[in-house]
Amino acid sequence: GVVAPLGVAEVVAAAIGGVWTTSMRERLLVLHDYLRPSPVPGAGRGAQDGDLDLLVAWHRAFVGEAGLTDHGVEEAIRRNLPRLWLWEVDGVPVSYAGHAPVVPTPSGDVGRVGPVYTPPEHRNHGYGTAITAHVVEALLPTTSTVMLYTDDANPTSNHVYENLGFVHEDDMVELSPTD
Repeated sequence: GVVAPLGVAEVVAAAIGGVWTTSMRERLLVLHDYLRPSPVPGAGRGAQDGDLDLLVAWHRAFVGEAGLTDHGVEEAIRRNLPRLWLWEVDGVPVSYAGHAPVVPTPSGDVGRVGPVYTPPEHRNHGYGTAITAHVVEALLPTTSTVMLYTDDANPTSNHVYENLGFVHEDDMVELSPTD
């Protein structure tokens, strides 16, 4: 497939030829002015080895809800454990988020937030916003840019990110060849 800004993806697909379908539409959001969210109960903490089973289960749920491919989830969680955080309320995990490795660029280091997941039974309490803010606050001192990708069709997550100061910069698309 092809993953790129919409116009670029269409040009690449046309050059390759064949018939293509849109698999996913995403928004590229970049943090402009961080807006600290209203406090909610709980606190963020770094993920630990004992959280592996929970994080694998939650990530599989995230992948299923997002319609993504589930490949190597346990290994990916284990590898990314130092960059994953949990939001806990009274010692009970209610949400998690992480970030990709920071990427050095000529204009400064870039941090990408994701994934962010809150199980359905814990949604609508601000926990996803809180854990996202926790990750953003961890990245801000060491990066010049914080960004993330979000599902274009998910108004809830898009609203959360915009309320934190993320701004829609570009539309991304994943095109898949049709057999």
